[in-house]
Amino acid sequence: MSFKEFINESKGAMIHTNPKIEKKLKDNGFEIPQFPKQGDVKWEDEVVGFMDNWTGFIIYEKRVVQEIKRIFKNKLGIWNENDAK
Repeated sequence: MSFKEFINESKGAMIHTNPKIEKKLKDNGFEIPQFPKQGDVKWEDEVVGFMDNWTGFIIYEKRVVQEIKRIFKNKLGIWNENDAK
């Protein structure tokens, strides 16, 4: 699925990130494009989301949302959490 198709379907949770958040995600096994690059986000060798410079990190899967909540001890704003599959 392309990013445009994904956005049109409006499926996915979103996190607005910053360098500190991105570093912590990387330290926990996420592969994130280095700002200002945009692209797929991988975890456990599979694409689990997309990082862009407007929306932030769009998360496709509920299991990834749960892992991020664990990493940040539920102290991170996650928008549209129920939109992740």
